[in-house]
Amino acid sequence: RDNIWDDQELARFVADLREVDPAVTGTPVQNHEASGQLRDSYLSAAGYALLAIVLILLVDVCRLETMLKAWSTGGVVLLLFAALQHSSGIELTQWRTVAGQLSLFTVSVLLASLVLERKDCAIGLLALLPPALGMGTLLGTMALLGQSFTPANLIALPLVLGIGIDDGVHVIHDFRRQTARYLMSSSTFRALVLTSLTSMVGFGSLAFASHRGLSGLGQVVTVGITSCMLVSVTVLPALLSLASAHRIPSEVAEESEEKFAAETSVKLAA
Repeated sequence: RDNIWDDQELARFVADLREVDPAVTGTPVQNHEASGQLRDSYLSAAGYALLAIVLILLVDVCRLETMLKAWSTGGVVLLLFAALQHSSGIELTQWRTVAGQLSLFTVSVLLASLVLERKDCAIGLLALLPPALGMGTLLGTMALLGQSFTPANLIALPLVLGIGIDDGVHVIHDFRRQTARYLMSSSTFRALVLTSLTSMVGFGSLAFASHRGLSGLGQVVTVGITSCMLVSVTVLPALLSLASAHRIPSEVAEESEEKFAAETSVKLAA
């Protein structure tokens, strides 16, 4: 009676079968288990990608001296945690995995970087805003449209995360090039819009596929890329403009430099 191609109905069907025979096998059971493995794999990939992105952002925005100290701190924390766990005899299996150790290392490096170089690190971490808000907008849009994640469209998570962080990095580098209060340059704006549009066209074409999984993937990725682009050209520049409100306008800075140079030359001549 139920549609076994729907994940929730398939899960209920398999649960009913296992109440009768816990060792039951068959195509529906195999499909259910395979979909669960795919879902876990995609979520794990998104988690690894997020941790790697944080480390790469810190390398990009922090000085070499800061990064050497921060990464050394992360390594020391891992060693101390392993020694403490071994001496106490407490088994924390979730921290013995690669994901657990990488998470602990990343958090340690992040905290150490914020302590050593708070301002630059905080500005650099704002590059995470487009994928974060974009992902939230994507989830809200899917809820409004009555869509849900499937094994086919779950691959959209790492894709949207990667594209969103690209947008954020471009904006942060544009911010760091300017000395006055931040105003997004026209070249950065055009680059963000054009790259997002080309990605939307490429993935959006999948939305018209007859295959249900590919169609859902195209819809989810298109909404995610659109959300990240909107955050990158509206919310993030506004926050960076507020953060740079204390900067001296470029015209005033140039006049001050010219005045200082003129006064210096007069003093040297005298």
